Amino acid sequence: MKTVVLPYDELCIEAAGQIIDAYENKPEACFAFSAGEEQEGIYEALAMLCKMKGLRLSRCSIFLVNEYEGIPPNDGRSCAGRLSSLLYGSGVEAEQIIIPGADNISQLDAMIEQRGGI
Repeated sequence: MKTVVLPYDELCIEAAGQIIDAYENKPEACFAFSAGEEQEGIYEALAMLCKMKGLRLSRCSIFLVNEYEGIPPNDGRSCAGRLSSLLYGSGVEAEQIIIPGADNISQLDAMIEQRGGI
């Protein structure tokens, strides 16, 4: 593993580039994303780079690692809603984002395995 120390904006672009590289190597890739404030710049950079490259991340699966129970995904306070808005323009559709919750928590490992792992 290589340690990279960059200013935040450059780090976001680098991380977004690595996500795009992984997607281009395996379009059905699974990603685990956190919707915390620290990662927002990465997702904004990802959407920007996708627009610049004319790339749509339409075949991948994104597993959220966190979500507020009881808040619907279309609510702006939800992690899924925030992530969807940050990724707007990247080609990621709401149905590609797997949201952890009481109804599927016991199935998440199997869902990840079915998609080839993260």
